[in-house]
Amino acid sequence: MQAANRNEIEEILMRGGAYSELFDLLRLVDAEKCEIMELMPDGVVNTHVSCTDIFDCNERCKNCTSIRAYYTGETVVKLEYHKGVVLLVLSVPLMMDGKRYIVEMIKDITQSMTVDYYDDTINKNVEFIISELNTLSQTDGLTGILNKRYIDEHLPISINASKAISCPLSVALFDIDLFKAINDTHGHLCGDYVLHEFAQLLQSQIKRQSDWVARYGGEEFLLCLPGAPLEDCREMVESVREKVEEHPFVYEGVPIHITVSAGVAAMESNDDMGALVKRVDHNLYEAKQRGRNQVV
Repeated sequence: MQAANRNEIEEILMRGGAYSELFDLLRLVDAEKCEIMELMPDGVVNTHVSCTDIFDCNERCKNCTSIRAYYTGETVVKLEYHKGVVLLVLSVPLMMDGKRYIVEMIKDITQSMTVDYYDDTINKNVEFIISELNTLSQTDGLTGILNKRYIDEHLPISINASKAISCPLSVALFDIDLFKAINDTHGHLCGDYVLHEFAQLLQSQIKRQSDWVARYGGEEFLLCLPGAPLEDCREMVESVREKVEEHPFVYEGVPIHITVSAGVAAMESNDDMGALVKRVDHNLYEAKQRGRNQVV
C-alpha cells in the first residue's frame, strides 16, 4: 500500500501536472463504499456520487479494479467498454489521513488502440473480448466457477453491504472427504474430474442472483448467501451434502463414491472477512473430526 502526502495527491487530482497529459479523468475513490471523494482544504469529503456513474449503472463493476487495489495494495489495470468507447482504467492504492483510498486514472484509448488478430471473427468484437478477459481473471480454470481472487475481493463487499442494511449473511465451507485417496487410487485426472463435477453440482444449487460459490483452494469450496440466516444456510448445505452422496460420479466407467464435509457460520456484528472465514473453517474441521460427511 503506497503512502502519499497531501501535496502529492493534490498534484494528481487538482493541478494534474503530467498526469493530466496522460489521462482524461482523475478521481479519488472510496473503494469500499464505491463513491467518489473530493479533496478539500480541511480534508477528504464524500460527494455521495457513485463511481459507477461514468458507466451509467447502479451497481459495482463486475471486475472492480479499485476494490482489488484496495485489498491487495497493488496497482491494478483493466479495460472497460462503454458505448463504443474503450477505456483504460488504472487504480492506484494510497494511504492518506490514516485511511485507504484509490486514485483512479481513466483514459479513452479507442483511437490509439491496435489489436493483432488471427481470426476475423474477433476483429470487431472488442466488447466481447474485454468481457471475456475480465471473466477469466475471476474464474477457476479447472472447475469453471469463481476463484479465490473473487472470494478475497467480494466476500468483504458482501459482508459490508449486509452490515450496512442490517441484513444477515451466512457462509459455508465445503471439503471433499478423503480427496487425496481419490488421487492416489484413481489418478490426478480422476481427481480433476471430481473437483469439476462437484463444483458444477454446487453451482447448480445457486438460485438467487445475490448468492455465489467459489473454489477456495484445493478441494475446498466457499458458498456465500447474503440475506440468509444460519438455519437457511444449514438446510441448503445439508441438501448439497445429500445430493453429493447420491450423485453418480463415474470416471472412465468406474463409479467413485464421494462425500463432503461442511462448516456453516453466520456473520456477526463485529466480523470482518478473516473472522468469519476462521469461524466457518473451525466448523468444517469439527465436521471432519466427527467422522466426515456431515455439516457443523
